[in-house]
Amino acid sequence: MAYTKNTWNDGDVITKEKMNNLETGVETANKGIPVTATTAKAGIVKQAATVAEAAGANVTAEEFKALLDSLKTAGIMASA
Repeated sequence: MAYTKNTWNDGDVITKEKMNNLETGVETANKGIPVTATTAKAGIVKQAATVAEAAGANVTAEEFKALLDSLKTAGIMASA
């Protein structure tokens, strides 16, 4: 059954059908809420912190680690 908004008034009888309609609306709304991204599913993540540009032509281990740490902290890359 599709969700139909109900306008409640004092003295209205709460029925199984109206409660099930409410549950359907909540379930439908929850399906639209973004979830945390994982390696298996898309989701919402934070923007990664800025990482300084590499100082030279060859990236150092420290510079590369800073990039990885930024991506992990933002949830863009899995931590484990």
